[in-house]
Amino acid sequence: MDELISRAFKTTFHTILEDVPADDFRFINESVLRYFFIKSLPDDIGVEEEWNRIDLFLHDDSGQYPIEFKHYFRRPLKRFNGKNSSPKGGPSKQNVREFIASSKKLVRLEENPSIMKMGVDLKDRYFILVAGDRQKDKTKFSDFYKRKHINALRDNGIESQLLVEEAKTIDDLHVFGWVLKMKKID
Repeated sequence: MDELISRAFKTTFHTILEDVPADDFRFINESVLRYFFIKSLPDDIGVEEEWNRIDLFLHDDSGQYPIEFKHYFRRPLKRFNGKNSSPKGGPSKQNVREFIASSKKLVRLEENPSIMKMGVDLKDRYFILVAGDRQKDKTKFSDFYKRKHINALRDNGIESQLLVEEAKTIDDLHVFGWVLKMKKID
């Protein structure tokens, strides 16, 4: 499953960024990522989206594989009163807290009685993140997620393995993304 998910992510990453101008990157979100990711999977993989608050749930004869997606980008928040726009969704410790909370939920699915009642056979868990930084940004998502996220996860009882990492620069926009395989530290 690691190879299948890594291949699908690489295809997704390069497909969504193939013809995207830097200014249009703001229109990509987690749903768009998930759509292209699903389109990149082989036909024999079962797919459930938004399954019991899990972004994507893959399944085949070997078991079930939950995946969480995050897409981070500082977007302009237009004001229609003539004043300058302000940014929305910039990099911060809050983003990292959300990432950690999603990761904890992902690795603790066996602790959710309603999920276990469904007879799932949970296997590996995956986290997919894509983020964009502009050169002019004072703080960057890469400041929070380039290798620092591994230590933040470990500090919260989660072991993670980087399966694939991709990056592309479009004009002044640097986009990066990765797939982590995660498990709870016993």
